[in-house]
Amino acid sequence: MGVATFKVALSGAPGADHAIRVFLVHLSVNLAWAPLFFGAKMVRTAALLNFVLLGAIVATVIEFAQISTTAAWLLFPYGLW
Repeated sequence: MGVATFKVALSGAPGADHAIRVFLVHLSVNLAWAPLFFGAKMVRTAALLNFVLLGAIVATVIEFAQISTTAAWLLFPYGLW
């Protein structure tokens, strides 16, 4: 994720700022999952959040692909995980 985001951030391409904002939304959703699942034991909420996270990953890949196909492909292993 870091290398892909770095590639997009340094590209200077139009839309790179928007792509980074989409990534940051995705990262927020990602960071919210563990405390819900492990800390609060809110398993159902965490399961629903997984679907939101999947959508956020797809949105990030789409945005990154418009800037750099390499950056988009670098996110695929993460998306599969």
